[in-house]
Amino acid sequence: CAITHATPGSFAASVISRNMYEEIAEDMASSGVDVMIGGGYDHFAKRKDGRNLIDSLRRRDYQVPTTLETLQQVQSGKVAALLYPVHPPYVVDGRGDMLRTAAMKAVDLLDDDPEGFMLMIEASQIDWACHGHQREELNGELKDFALTIAAVLEYAKKDGNTLVIVTADHETGAYSLQGGDWERGKVKGSFDSWDHTGSMVPLLAYGPGSSRFPALIDNAQLNAIMADLLGLR
Repeated sequence: CAITHATPGSFAASVISRNMYEEIAEDMASSGVDVMIGGGYDHFAKRKDGRNLIDSLRRRDYQVPTTLETLQQVQSGKVAALLYPVHPPYVVDGRGDMLRTAAMKAVDLLDDDPEGFMLMIEASQIDWACHGHQREELNGELKDFALTIAAVLEYAKKDGNTLVIVTADHETGAYSLQGGDWERGKVKGSFDSWDHTGSMVPLLAYGPGSSRFPALIDNAQLNAIMADLLGLR
């Protein structure tokens, strides 16, 4: 999604509404976050207040690639890669391998820090496909996320000192599996809601500290465990 959207925005901005995209962009430009990759170029460059935050980012020593190809050329330093005007398209509509490529580029840029790093990767359009009851789009987004997780886990296994957490903020669509074809890679499912639901979501962890995560947890407790593992408490 755009880096100014709710989840990425919450890691680098503090405003009263998730819909204040331009204010979130302003906070993010001054946040000091080392690596930001996603859509949202227009919230920095085509603003109602006429300000050009791309210049502000560059003054703060950010490199600002606007394509996946130019992002790949960055070898070090701070990066604010704004690859789409607002949101990227679905995988089935041509986004390609952007999520996995961006995730592993972020890992590559961050893992040189001797103090380690924290990276949040969001597969945000799984939620959107469920809101719209779009089965083909959902399957594409889930597969894309699974491939991204696989790449991150491969890094974590080689590194030996990286904790990987996979979870969600909520379920959407009350989606249930009703069959499918393993050989053909087809899934048959049904939606029973157009919105978020109270269904439990997975919490999966691998690596050092993974034993700290119980089988069942209130999602608000996750922050406390992560903060403790990061030595922030």
